Amino acid sequence: MVDSILDCLAGHVIHLMGDSTLRQWWEYLHDTVPSLKPMDLHATYQTGPLMAVETTRNIVLHWRFHSWPLRSLRTPVASLHSVVRELGDLARGRHTVVVLGLGAHFTTFLPSIFVRGLAQIQAAVAALLAREPLTLVVIKLANTCTSPCMAVTGSPFR
Repeated sequence: MVDSILDCLAGHVIHLMGDSTLRQWWEYLHDTVPSLKPMDLHATYQTGPLMAVETTRNIVLHWRFHSWPLRSLRTPVASLHSVVRELGDLARGRHTVVVLGLGAHFTTFLPSIFVRGLAQIQAAVAALLAREPLTLVVIKLANTCTSPCMAVTGSPFR
């Protein structure tokens, strides 16, 4: 399994931007692939940025918490970076993969707020793909199935 993960990610810079769900993806890859080594960026773990590299296969894995809205008691404002702004700074083409995890922190807000944020991100993704059409962009939205979690069941998304 490790070899298939390494083969898939080889030669890519992967940017995971989202909530703790995508941080769990970063953690899974870090825990599963022994040669993927974390870099100490002296950052708050909950909000990142986190980075790991695999030098033999030229893999760079980034994770960064999306900006507002968030559910965290202590988050340094300097740790929050707009997904729209981050997408505007990317330019690496076919070697770049962007995974956006959007939704979970929006479920306690009105859907109109979520739609507004998605429209801004859609424009940023379109601009990124216009600059670098070979960039792979994956968007993961919230899981809105029935859940005992009040953040989902008490929201207008249910």
